[in-house]
Amino acid sequence: MLKTSILIKTLFILVSLAHILYCPYNKVEESFNLQAIHDILIHKTNISEYDHLKFPGVVPRTFLGAWTIAVVSSPLAKLILHFGDNLIMVQILARFVLALFVISGLFHYTSSVKRMFNQNVEKLTLLLILTQFHFLFYLSRTLPNTFALALFLHSMAYWLKNNQPKFIVLSAANILIFRSELCIISGLMLLISLIGKKICLFRTITIGFLSLIGFIGLSVLVDSYFWQNWLWPEGQVLWFNTVLNKSHEYGVFPFFWYFYSAIPRALLLSLFVIPFGLIYQCKKAVKYFVMPSIGFVFVYSFLPHKELRFIMYVFPLLNTIAAKGIDDFRKIRLGFWLKKIILFGLYAHLVANLIITGFFVHISSLNYPGAQALNKLYELESKESKLKIHIDVFSAQTGISRFMELNRVNWVYDKIEGLKPGSKEMLNFSHLLIEAESDADPRLQPYKSSHKTLYFVKAYNGIYLSRTFVPMVKIKKIPKIFILKKL
Repeated sequence: MLKTSILIKTLFILVSLAHILYCPYNKVEESFNLQAIHDILIHKTNISEYDHLKFPGVVPRTFLGAWTIAVVSSPLAKLILHFGDNLIMVQILARFVLALFVISGLFHYTSSVKRMFNQNVEKLTLLLILTQFHFLFYLSRTLPNTFALALFLHSMAYWLKNNQPKFIVLSAANILIFRSELCIISGLMLLISLIGKKICLFRTITIGFLSLIGFIGLSVLVDSYFWQNWLWPEGQVLWFNTVLNKSHEYGVFPFFWYFYSAIPRALLLSLFVIPFGLIYQCKKAVKYFVMPSIGFVFVYSFLPHKELRFIMYVFPLLNTIAAKGIDDFRKIRLGFWLKKIILFGLYAHLVANLIITGFFVHISSLNYPGAQALNKLYELESKESKLKIHIDVFSAQTGISRFMELNRVNWVYDKIEGLKPGSKEMLNFSHLLIEAESDADPRLQPYKSSHKTLYFVKAYNGIYLSRTFVPMVKIKKIPKIFILKKL
């Protein structure tokens, strides 16, 4: 049993690394922390060279997560850079370090699940998550949600082990530094503990108050240094999203979108196994896993702007119920063949999950045309050539980070926004990365007489059914970014 558990955990780490290697680039939501990790590793105390001072984003974010990853990655990153200027490998390293932080939290959480139920439920929880796409996809993404996920899993583990002081301290750190909305799920768990008399109110208030002062103070001190002015980043995020209610400007979804779209996509076929988890010890499953998960998602649904990553904290909890369901069903007395058939289906759905996940991973790898365009430019132009490259907004949002600036000696990388197409400033660049979907795209017209097309990069644009293509589903790709060179 112990050998099987170690094997599953080792496999989990390897599969996480495979996800990173297959999709090594990052989207715009991840850019702040990724650029911050780069700047801490490369520019160190030279804050004036940091990316966030030129491109601050909508609201400031904390540097504490990025600083932690940079510090842990630093020894190996120095070794990589000593043997060559391979910044992409450093980016992969940083993402893998972040993944290990999340995985350590997950393993801590599942060890608490083992104490509550048994080792089989622990292993099944890991196997279920291993076959699903979104959790593994996000656990290495440099999102505030991912940093918060690592801490949340540790805090959840302490809550299940009834170590209330550590639960409160870690929850406070998470809420005050990374994601303030976690006060919903952590608050629900704390309420359950208070009702169950697992901790007294006075002690809760005392630990909470000291944590409030300590973690806000820590964030203000560290982040004010990096941002070069006094601020508490997560406080500004909370003000932006709740008081000002500006998040709706980035898209609005129906109230129940998390329930009918996000959760089913995240859990895949394991969603249908959850009811089996309520057969035995239903009260315990509802109290510790269903109530915090559903309560959090329901309350958070009042915020009009919704993204799947906003609720990824509940995926391990829901998978634990499903894992418990598979384990519980083995104890039910049914007809021999009926039980065998249902058990086969419960285990076989893992294979179906893996097939769907493999498809999702491949599609995801096609969503980074910016990174692919810059990589192509490295193939097309010599490192010794003097280039001045303009990276448009779409290119910067779809994979290009400072880790991809591999030739800073001879190449100038510029991603300044707001330049007028065809203006003197734009015509001064030797190379342009421009978002366009065809050679006749109006966005290319201002450069027809000044630049020529070197190459265009295609990216994912949906799927369709094909009668001639096996397995009948074909991925559609269209041009997304054109590489232009000055004549």
